[in-house]
Amino acid sequence: MNLSTFTRIFIGFVILILIVVGLVTIFSLKIVEDRYIGVLTSHLEDLALGIKPLVVQHFGGEPTRIDSIVKEMSSGIRARLTLVDAQGNVLADSDQPPEKVANQGMRPEIMKALSGHVGIAKSYNGTLEQDMLYVAVPVRKGGMVAGAIRSAMSFEELDVLLGEIRGRVAVIAISVAAIAIGVSFFISQTLTRPLKDLKAAATNISLGNLDTHVLLKGGTELKALADSFNCMVDEIRKLFEDMTARRSELGSVFASVEDGIVIISGDGKILRFNPAFAKIVDRDDIEGRYYWEVLQYPDLASLLNEAKATGAMESRTIKHSGRVYTVSARWLDETQGALLVFHDVTDAHRLARLKKELVENVSHELRTPLTALKGFLETLEDEVSASGKQYLEIAQRHAQRLTSLVNDLLTLSHLEDASAKLRCEIFDLRDLIEEVARSFEVGAKAKGLKLLVEKPEDAVVINADRLRLEQLLVNLLSNALQYTDEGSIMLRLEGSPNEATLIVSDTGIGISEEHLPHIFERFYVVDRSRSRIAGGTGLGLAIVKHIVLLHNGRIDVASKVGEGTTFKVGLPLGEKPLTRN
Repeated sequence: MNLSTFTRIFIGFVILILIVVGLVTIFSLKIVEDRYIGVLTSHLEDLALGIKPLVVQHFGGEPTRIDSIVKEMSSGIRARLTLVDAQGNVLADSDQPPEKVANQGMRPEIMKALSGHVGIAKSYNGTLEQDMLYVAVPVRKGGMVAGAIRSAMSFEELDVLLGEIRGRVAVIAISVAAIAIGVSFFISQTLTRPLKDLKAAATNISLGNLDTHVLLKGGTELKALADSFNCMVDEIRKLFEDMTARRSELGSVFASVEDGIVIISGDGKILRFNPAFAKIVDRDDIEGRYYWEVLQYPDLASLLNEAKATGAMESRTIKHSGRVYTVSARWLDETQGALLVFHDVTDAHRLARLKKELVENVSHELRTPLTALKGFLETLEDEVSASGKQYLEIAQRHAQRLTSLVNDLLTLSHLEDASAKLRCEIFDLRDLIEEVARSFEVGAKAKGLKLLVEKPEDAVVINADRLRLEQLLVNLLSNALQYTDEGSIMLRLEGSPNEATLIVSDTGIGISEEHLPHIFERFYVVDRSRSRIAGGTGLGLAIVKHIVLLHNGRIDVASKVGEGTTFKVGLPLGEKPLTRN
């Protein structure tokens, strides 16, 4: 049963009042009854003691005379008097002739009195058919107990008196209970009224009325509770206003972002989106739909699964309605959903494509005149004078550098193409590093450098593009040879169950720390004067990085100025052809 707080308190008070009043009434009646019986017993004892002197004077005399004295003395009182001898024989009785009253020697009060003490007893009188109270006192003559005189009174009068007392006590008890219940009703209302006010205020707050306050007077704990409640409401209102302002700001930012933003639940339903996303999908009925109903791209599901597994931001590129978007996804642990951001990179892709086409076209257009230029320069070698040959050599060197630059640009453009494919084959990397190292033996010997090759005894079999990996090693060894004047160059191969590691280290001039983050950028040259002399293009390491990425590998570099540089290339092993990441 769902009872209100007021009802519970009031019923508790009523039950407590009824229990207390009932117990007080019962114990009061018991005390009054015991007290009245005690008074009545004293009265009967005093009555017996009062007639005792008269009885003693005629005790042992004429029985008829004693009986008449007893009857005469009991005429003015409402008590029965009985005189017995030492054997319990009735000598006189105020209500009956003595000869008609049986021997009283076995009565407890008589036995007590004949023993020299006051005897008191309550018992049922069959003759009178009612309860009686008996008090017997000893009668002494010549120092000996010669008999006993007994006074008795019916409980009928006592019952009448006690009935009156019980009635009065009941009236008093009912009155007290009624007054107490009324007071408890008032107290219950006084106690629960603030609670009702607090409940009403809480209901108003739940409905959004944050201006609600509870006003209580006095210094009770409920007043302190009301004050705390009001302070809490004020804090909630401030937090709500602040949250509303922040939500408005975030909503404005959310709506003004040019990138498409959409938040989806864990089961794939769209919870929230901005106008930019609605413009991308060109639909209005978006909210509440599953994302695959709005954007039907299988890559989105794998993107979300990857973001959930890694806990990091993951990205994919998709094409939609003739536009190209980079989609970034992050899993939201707090809501068990995901955030998707659609960034339009159509213009960037178009510029990249135009740049690629420009590089390819310019490179292809330059190849023909460069080939002709190199041919004419070679023809002029036999026709120029000795003084003019130095200029001819300079022209040939620059023509060769320009040719290398064009070739590297074409190579890099091909590697950056999303449609670029690897020509994978299964081979032993130990054979590859042996071949590449032999092609650099002459150059290393010419500079007085030691070319060291280390490889494991067991085969390191890889499924990869052999030509591209050869190009990678050639570029790394060329850089090592170019920037090392003394010491050694080492080419080392390390194998593990899942990865092959190619290491190219040298004892050259090294690379300062500020250059390390940029060395894989195209046309970035650490030492331009040395690169110009050696004919470098600044594209070698950019080509190396793209070859590594095409093989789903990794490349790390460590260097100290004056001590040398070490490149580590990790390539995954496997029988299946590698895929572009």
